[in-house]
Amino acid sequence: MGHTKIKIQLVSPKDAKEFVDIINSVDTVNDYAFEDGTGTKSADARSYLGAMYASSEFGESLYLINSTADGYFPEDINYFKK
Repeated sequence: MGHTKIKIQLVSPKDAKEFVDIINSVDTVNDYAFEDGTGTKSADARSYLGAMYASSEFGESLYLINSTADGYFPEDINYFKK
């Protein structure tokens, strides 16, 4: 199954917390993960620890992946799109 991805930016721990809070409150059906630009590293997008890890390790190559392949991303995360 394919996936859809968008480039995002999480600058601070506050950004990471807000992002995770949005994903967990707005959308419970889709399967989200963070991935680096090469697709070799990933982290749980519904986890604060995953968001902190991804933002510090993936840097400018931080992508949000929707692996349910429906292309849906909550509008509330538009602030974090890069």
